[in-house]
Amino acid sequence: MNEIITSRSNEKIKEVVKLQDKKSRNSSGKFLFEGIKLAEEYINKIGIPDMIYVREDVLNKYQLIKNLPSEKITCVSTSVYDKISSEKSPQGILCVADFLPNIKNYDADNDGGIILESIRDAGNLGTMIRTAAALGIGNIYMSEDCADVYNSKTLRAAMGAIFTGNLIICCDLAAVIQNIKAKGSKVYAAMPRGDAAVLGKDSIGKNDAVVIGNEGEGISKRISEICDALTILMENTSESLNAATAAAIIMWEMKKTSDNREDSMKLFHT
Repeated sequence: MNEIITSRSNEKIKEVVKLQDKKSRNSSGKFLFEGIKLAEEYINKIGIPDMIYVREDVLNKYQLIKNLPSEKITCVSTSVYDKISSEKSPQGILCVADFLPNIKNYDADNDGGIILESIRDAGNLGTMIRTAAALGIGNIYMSEDCADVYNSKTLRAAMGAIFTGNLIICCDLAAVIQNIKAKGSKVYAAMPRGDAAVLGKDSIGKNDAVVIGNEGEGISKRISEICDALTILMENTSESLNAATAAAIIMWEMKKTSDNREDSMKLFHT
């Protein structure tokens, strides 16, 4: 580890600051994330990041830092850390790493899961990713205009799930849906419609998929027209659910249906 960086105009610091911008992330193939928990998760699941920037006052606070090779640690002053951090209450540890191997473009070999169309709120996206991981949802399909998975708000909401979920970026959701349907699975649009299946009453197949639409506009006509519909029954006093909340309820039902099916198969083979 070299001397403490105290200049906010240091070239290394300038490069880190650039990674706060999506275009710079895409051009460099690198992103940054903050906090001791995310750092631990990344190291345990992927490996040591390219570089870890540590605020001078916490250099000896975390055992994790003490266990890492010194060449991977860059110590910075509080003023410099404030420049590279986007957190309101930073813990003083920021990592720079290559884009994640589990975030990839679509290929036709993938099965069902949850499909996210135009989810613009990074916090919602991160929450959905975290929920999907917790409930064992295999695939998370995202349209290209969803919030950036490497946005700091997405990472903060997703936590360690961002490092393990099968996240698939799709340039053409309609083609993805048609491919899933061609394998004999159903794809549901989460929306009220006269012919809609009712969540909890009608079964969702193991390899089926459910589309969650934009927070304000819902699911586009182009997508809804090629999907079956699925609705969540609510009290008359409720107009709608937050997109992340609706997604959590649906994913819980998908997991429950899958678990029940597996239990039935175990009984059948007993």
